[in-house]
Amino acid sequence: MVQRSANERQNVRHVTLHIGASFEAAWESVLQPWFESVSQIACAIAKPAVVVLPYQSRTQFFRYRLLEAGIPLLGVKFVAPLQLREILLHPAGVKLPLREHLRLLLSFAAEQVIAANSENEAIDATIAAAKTVWRAPDHLLRTIDRLNAAGWSFDEIGPPAFQKVLSRFRTLIKKCGFTSIHEADRLALARAENAEKIFSNLLVAGFDGAHWPLWPMLSAATKASAKATVVLTDPRDEARDLDECWIGTWEQTFAAALPIEPPTRVARISSRQISGAADQKSQLELFADKLGRPVHFLLGRETTEEARAISTLVLKFLTEPSARRIGVLFPSAGALARSVAALLSELEIPHYDSIAHLIAPTIDDLAWQAWLQLQENNRLNPLLHFLSTFENNARLLGDVTLEQVENILRRAYRQILIDDIAVLREYCAHHSTEEAAPAAAVRMAGVRFLPAAATFPEFIRQTSEIFAELGWENRKIELERLSKDWSETIDGSFSRQSYLRWLREILSKPTRSRDRCGDHPYSRVHLLSFREAEGQEWSHLILAGLNEGAWPRSDNESDFVRDEEIDALNRRIKVLNRRAIVQGRHGEGQWSVKEGKTLCLGSIERQQIALRQMANLMESAEQGLAISAALFTESSPRRIANPSEFFSGLYFNLHGKALSQPTLEAMEKQTHEWVEQSGLLVRKARDEAAVAQTRIAYNERRAEKKAGEFEFALRAPLIEPISLSVSEFERLFKSPALIWMKSFLGVEADDLDLEQWNLAVGIWVHEWLREIVDRPSAQSFGKLGSDARERVQRAATTFRDEIATMLKRCGRAVPDWWSSTWHNAFYISNCFAGHVAATKEWPYAATEWSLRALPAIQINGADGLKLRGRIDLILAKENPTTNKFTEEDLWVVDYKTGKRKNLRSSQWRLEDDIRNGVLKQLLKGEGVQVGLYALALGQLGAKNVGISLLARGLDLSAPQLMLPQITCHDQVWRELSGMEKSGVFGMRGAIRSEFNFTDAYPLATLAVDYDILETKWTLTHPAFATESPEEEP
Repeated sequence: MVQRSANERQNVRHVTLHIGASFEAAWESVLQPWFESVSQIACAIAKPAVVVLPYQSRTQFFRYRLLEAGIPLLGVKFVAPLQLREILLHPAGVKLPLREHLRLLLSFAAEQVIAANSENEAIDATIAAAKTVWRAPDHLLRTIDRLNAAGWSFDEIGPPAFQKVLSRFRTLIKKCGFTSIHEADRLALARAENAEKIFSNLLVAGFDGAHWPLWPMLSAATKASAKATVVLTDPRDEARDLDECWIGTWEQTFAAALPIEPPTRVARISSRQISGAADQKSQLELFADKLGRPVHFLLGRETTEEARAISTLVLKFLTEPSARRIGVLFPSAGALARSVAALLSELEIPHYDSIAHLIAPTIDDLAWQAWLQLQENNRLNPLLHFLSTFENNARLLGDVTLEQVENILRRAYRQILIDDIAVLREYCAHHSTEEAAPAAAVRMAGVRFLPAAATFPEFIRQTSEIFAELGWENRKIELERLSKDWSETIDGSFSRQSYLRWLREILSKPTRSRDRCGDHPYSRVHLLSFREAEGQEWSHLILAGLNEGAWPRSDNESDFVRDEEIDALNRRIKVLNRRAIVQGRHGEGQWSVKEGKTLCLGSIERQQIALRQMANLMESAEQGLAISAALFTESSPRRIANPSEFFSGLYFNLHGKALSQPTLEAMEKQTHEWVEQSGLLVRKARDEAAVAQTRIAYNERRAEKKAGEFEFALRAPLIEPISLSVSEFERLFKSPALIWMKSFLGVEADDLDLEQWNLAVGIWVHEWLREIVDRPSAQSFGKLGSDARERVQRAATTFRDEIATMLKRCGRAVPDWWSSTWHNAFYISNCFAGHVAATKEWPYAATEWSLRALPAIQINGADGLKLRGRIDLILAKENPTTNKFTEEDLWVVDYKTGKRKNLRSSQWRLEDDIRNGVLKQLLKGEGVQVGLYALALGQLGAKNVGISLLARGLDLSAPQLMLPQITCHDQVWRELSGMEKSGVFGMRGAIRSEFNFTDAYPLATLAVDYDILETKWTLTHPAFATESPEEEP
């Protein structure tokens, strides 16, 4: 046997180790006597008496038992590992970094490696590794922590490609004066050998092989106490190697553990004693036999039903006299835990929700998140989102309203197709023709942005200034506090992305809360995680959420690591663990770790610990045990979700048969019936009026009759008819509901970016083609220039050069995609100019002719059709001297930058063919816009008006249609006029199509069958009826 020095013997005389198999035995023999003795002297001693427990829930359980036993707590301090570390390291003045700081430094180190080696093709693996770390530093940081906690370096096990990043990372940590947590723990252990004792009495309980990273700190605390008592737990087969080595290391360091006598009260049930029932129904009943209590299997259809079943079983357990402490355990925080807590609170059942739930963000929090998004992406939509959530936006905008700013910026975006804030600001200040644009540009200058790259002190300074300008004083103070004493030590610049990620982490930590009924730590019902529940006393346990993948979770080292690499890493961890273990001084069978080492917990070890925790939990349930799962989960809402391997294995062991799909469905049905028949969990009374109204709306939208108030229609006609644009009239035939919501509710879908490219091309083409006419003033005709193509080229080139100059002033290069879009628009406009120039018999033209001042178009001298819009091009053989076109021949041309068909099919031979063909086109919304243009000119007295679309593949060799071929369909135009007056539009078309793009609905809208919509469309607008309905798109 190894002989110890006198100093070592003196250090361990004050330490007593105890080992037992159950908490009840430890409480009777060790824990309660310790508290009884310490409570009598704790207040009289200057140095504190401390109890170290791994979790807050364990502390509350100890307090519950002490209150139950009538033992005073005055003078006894309960601490968790984090608090213990602060006490031990306080005299040393060690500066511990926040984990957020380490992630920032690791990202900074990765950026430095990328910058220093970007031109060296020989080390592609190093650059790839550095980029991986920069994007997700926490993956590597977790691996480093696990190895450092075990006393090893990443250099001994990690891939060589990461060595340069880690070398710079260590340099940065040293420059900042930081000490890692595990180095600090070893420093505390070294100081504890000869330092003055900190604690008068110390109790360490609840720690096992799952807490190997805490071994140096716990050992230091034990040595820093005048008298220490440590309670250990007998190992189980599931994680025997880890736990035996844990116990052996304590014994090697201090003394042999004393066995704890079995408890006098034996009431718990062993996992080997759990029996099944021959009858499936007996699973959901409460049984009276004391030794063979069956397991209750609960299976909800989805999360809500599972939560209802769990809550019902909790109420059943509460009715039992033996229900002392009921634990409802969850794999993690989520919808299930929140639903159970909400149901218990609704029933006003006192409980303690250890998991709690995230608090909904306030307006200030939403503005903060929007500001971060804006800093990450200096573009239009993030800016508007920030301004809309920032409560005091007048602080930034002054007298200019948010609506004005939004309209100006969106119009500017449509003009230049660049949504960069700096470029939009420059355009509004110097190039926009809008009167309010310069004022909006001045106000936008008040929205400051962080630079793309800067030093850390510069980032901190600018951020503090921005916070002060926005009135965020609390965030400014917190930022300065968290960056104090170390930010100035970092040299070199790094990216804004890394800085903002750090800023988000330190200032956006989620806050958890619990309901009023869920804040009773001494209640009988507790909601907590699996790991926190181990080592406590439970009369009843419900193991919830046991679906496949929920528990135990797959625990990969990194999302970037392949399965083969994970296997290799686990094998290397096993080698490290074997190298760290030595035979103990107590002889054969005792194993401990070498000095300065601990065991490294890889994914395999964590799986073993999880299985051991589950076995201990099952045995800790004295009176009842239940497990639950859901038939369908959020991740697989359309297919049956498999229960976990533990759920299925336990069911097989108890019933001798596997869980099949029919068995799962029967179990779910049985659980539902049991919950309903119990009558313990009454569903909320439904608002019958609201339900009835919903049913009325549902039926009305599907009834074969005219569209009513539930289908985008007004109850009563308008006093003053609305005025639609000509493009909206064309869309009216395909998406009437969207036009109705825009016209009467003022709402449109937010995601308009998909339309911007096509819209910008259209705007550019129209703008450039305006130059083909010698026009002395607006709303007048001029002579077509003989150099139409050259004029268009000159206008397009001037526009491109202006944008390039503006981008250069903003420090931006012209994007390749923008140049490609410009070339596309130039090609289209050049082709159109050529077609217009070829119309030799029509030498006069007017462009962008406004219809805003046009009176309502009379249909058969009665109904008026109000229009808005501008005619792209009007050709004339003679130069009209007035706006009354009674004698002139006119030709209306509508530019279409996309692919369009000729308004007149080559198959139409007879006049009836033309009449029927044009009607079918109009009822599909094709040619409506240019037809309305022709009607507008007819309102001004024109009799001979030609109509054409100019698009790719179409020319202007002759008019495609004439005005009489449009006016003859007066029933269509009367119906459109009636829609303007009545406000009755209806619904048509698919909300989401599988075959083409559809406009997004700004409000939640339920889909209705296509055939029903077509029938209602015909009944609502008889003039739009067709002989053969179109097939569904």
